[in-house]
Amino acid sequence: MLNSSTEGNFAKHLLPAVFCRRISTGKYFVRIGEHEYEIYNHGYYAPDKCVWWEATNLKTNEADFHEHSKFQLLATMKRELS
Repeated sequence: MLNSSTEGNFAKHLLPAVFCRRISTGKYFVRIGEHEYEIYNHGYYAPDKCVWWEATNLKTNEADFHEHSKFQLLATMKRELS
C-alpha cells in the first residue's frame, strides 16, 4: 500500500500511453496519449554534420519536434506532451 510520501516519488515515473509502429524504413507512426505523429528520418544534413529526425503532427500537419536521434525525439515528445 502506498502512503503519501511514496506516491509523490512514484508519480514522476508514470508516463502517458505510447504506441509506436514502423511504417517503412525511417518512418514511424507514434501515438502519445491522444496526440498522433509521424516520425521521419531525414538522413544526414551536411551543414549541421548530423542526422535529423522530425515529428509531424497528423492533425495540424506541422513539424513540432526535431532531434538528432529517434531516442532523443521520443524522449522530448514524452516530456513535452505529458
